[in-house]
Amino acid sequence: MPENKIKKTFNQGLLSVFLILSVIPGFELIGNLFLQVVVTVICTLIIIFLADFLFKTDADSVSNSLITTVLFWVIFALYKQIELHITNYDKTFRWLMNFYYDKPALIFVVLFVCILYYIFKLMLSKKDSFVSDYKRFIKKTSILVLAYYSAILVYSFYLIRDITFIHPEFNIKPFAMIEFTFTRGYIDYELIFLFLGNIAIFLPLGIFVSAFTKNKTLIILLPIILSSGIEFSQYFLGNGHPDVDDFMLNVLGFYMGVGIKAMLDRLVFKFTKGKFTSFFIFD
Repeated sequence: MPENKIKKTFNQGLLSVFLILSVIPGFELIGNLFLQVVVTVICTLIIIFLADFLFKTDADSVSNSLITTVLFWVIFALYKQIELHITNYDKTFRWLMNFYYDKPALIFVVLFVCILYYIFKLMLSKKDSFVSDYKRFIKKTSILVLAYYSAILVYSFYLIRDITFIHPEFNIKPFAMIEFTFTRGYIDYELIFLFLGNIAIFLPLGIFVSAFTKNKTLIILLPIILSSGIEFSQYFLGNGHPDVDDFMLNVLGFYMGVGIKAMLDRLVFKFTKGKFTSFFIFD
């Protein structure tokens, strides 16, 4: 194996280890969502910056390291699930919250911080060699995010919820839960996380849907149909608490994703002087 390839493989492996470790401080800060996110962002930025400027790790290698990072945590979650069944002699295959919602979310933070880092580097870079490297990076990480995102949706809405077929009460009063969350006189971690989570869960969908279609009707209707489907499925399956506020926050999150994608595209267009119209560059 050529020396350069050995060095690249070593740097990629080292980066994978540090990216895997980057979420652990956030894992330990459960109960303080703001600190969880901030610490994870800082850790990821430090790691990606050092890998870029000290070890000259290319963007393509970073995408491979991110794939390794996500696979590690998914496999670790499966391992802990199996261990739980064996330890408790549980013969059923009921998914418990080995990873509460904040932990999968922090892995998303790592992914998006790395993506944003290289989007801004694309805006500032004048090297054609970086552009081809970036194209491979954004293609691989887009596939990774979509795969991980799909798994998290299934995990969050179905795997960790008991299906009882007992129809819960359907809250159709707008802003009732939102008002309850912010008028209690103190910050409730669970309620704040659920509020922000309902926005964030559809945000990646808004980014990717608007990247792959310009059909305004689809962009407008898709979040409404999907979120309605989720809320009604919770009612009929009895595995959640259907709420009109959840629906509104999901739709808001989707449109925020559309807006974020449009804003980043404008920045890319401006800083590359019209060379690129979007940060999604696959060809």
